[in-house]
Amino acid sequence: MTLVASYEWVHLEGVTLPARVNQAAVRQLAEAAAESGTHVSFDLNGRTNQWATSDAYRQALMDVLQHCDLIFAGTDDLAVAGINPTPAGVLELLPSNHSAMVFITDGPGETTALTVDDGEITEQVTATPSSVTVATTAGAGDAFAGVVLAARDDGISDLDELATIGNTAGAAAVATTGPFDGDGTGPAADLF
Repeated sequence: MTLVASYEWVHLEGVTLPARVNQAAVRQLAEAAAESGTHVSFDLNGRTNQWATSDAYRQALMDVLQHCDLIFAGTDDLAVAGINPTPAGVLELLPSNHSAMVFITDGPGETTALTVDDGEITEQVTATPSSVTVATTAGAGDAFAGVVLAARDDGISDLDELATIGNTAGAAAVATTGPFDGDGTGPAADLF
């Protein structure tokens, strides 16, 4: 698929994964990107109302994650798939020889970040998000994923630093219901 060949990264969202939405297209895009050398990131975004069974969701994830280099999984996403929200649980979704960077987020709880090389966890760190007054949880995961992708594009590869940056963006996203204030004041500015 020449659509993705000229890009370094393609980011896919799990809300588009159900069969009644775009399951086949998501799977084909992930496969084509990987085949063309384009890196694939995937944010699970599992919703119980989108899947008849946890087995169906788990299989759909396995079909896509085998092509992914960077994976964002919330503990609630893993619960929808019937997967233990631990590094060992995530490995159940990946081929036995897979390599990827994985972030397991848990809302205000610790984020666990791992590097998986050839099916084995070779590095694992945890990072605790800043404590903030939550205005809304909407957008926390998207902020986390977006800033990690941007940081990687800027050359940051340290797992602990990426988890910390992601947590900071997620905390900033939940601290306000409007756009971030451009003048450097307000809840988001305090975190950065």
